[in-house]
Amino acid sequence: NELNQIKLKKIVLQNINTNKTNHNFSKFIKMPDVIKDINDFDYFESINAKENYITNQTVTSNVLDFSKLKNYKNIGNSLILIENADPGYDFLFSYNISGLITKYGGSNSHMAIRCMELNIPAIIGIGNKRYNEIINARKIFLDCKNNNYKVIL
Repeated sequence: NELNQIKLKKIVLQNINTNKTNHNFSKFIKMPDVIKDINDFDYFESINAKENYITNQTVTSNVLDFSKLKNYKNIGNSLILIENADPGYDFLFSYNISGLITKYGGSNSHMAIRCMELNIPAIIGIGNKRYNEIINARKIFLDCKNNNYKVIL
């Protein structure tokens, strides 16, 4: 009650700057995808994920990184990259997307099942390494029948 607005604003801005600095620092710390015990903090081996191709479809499509989307109106006919898609992301299917690629997940995950139901080509659980290789792609050829994809642009 005794803080005036100017002093409170200064404190909040300092907290924001401190948190931004801490966040930027933590982005450079590599951690395992799965932590099984306390030793995983000291040493871990990066695992190569076995991606799951859904449907037998092929598609060549523009790619959109879901984390950078601010407006969902223009995602139709695009291949969506998303880290982990749970049932809360079902709304994506109402936009007539051309495909889906997730970093995490398996063949029995919710999004894999939804892609099978809707006949949407997808790679579910492509893994951290491959996901980071394609995150800046603009166009991808996805061949689910032959378990293959290729960055075009």
